[in-house]
Amino acid sequence: MLARINEGGEQRVYAVTREGLIAQPRNWPRLIHEGTFSGLWGSLINFVTSIALLGLLGSGTWIWGRRKWRRFARRQRSQVAVGSA
Repeated sequence: MLARINEGGEQRVYAVTREGLIAQPRNWPRLIHEGTFSGLWGSLINFVTSIALLGLLGSGTWIWGRRKWRRFARRQRSQVAVGSA
């Protein structure tokens, strides 16, 4: 059986045995995901990563929108040219 205990803001995992609690190795993916691996630095790294991902989402949407708008404008011009001929 495993127990997850809060130690100074970090969730540590211990194996519960008849002899007592045995500390388990740190689960780095979980620590990074939760942002608890290094106090302020962990939170700062998560914040910077979040801003970078939001920037990528925004720039991708911007590029996609420009491409869609260009196609729409091109269709409008071709319809106007066909209609006037």
